[in-house]
Amino acid sequence: MYGWTKPKVSQTEGGTWVIHWQWDLDFIMLYEKDLEDLLEQIKTARIQASCKHEEKEYQAYEPDTNVPESYSCVDCGAELDIPEPDWDALNKE
Repeated sequence: MYGWTKPKVSQTEGGTWVIHWQWDLDFIMLYEKDLEDLLEQIKTARIQASCKHEEKEYQAYEPDTNVPESYSCVDCGAELDIPEPDWDALNKE
């Protein structure tokens, strides 16, 4: 049966909050749990949008435990882009 996917939340460049649904082949009912998840996504997105990401944490790839490389904000939990190394500073060492 055809239906809508679970909603996702994002914020436009102008600051407007948008809820996205995508048409999918499987019918998904919007239950109370889905609404709770949606409200949690909105709350998390608002916190991450207002956070300055001052406290950051880098997790190096650990092949023995299969932990992926990541870079995240300690304050809000947002996943950040891993910055490129400063090759000029590294070559001076």
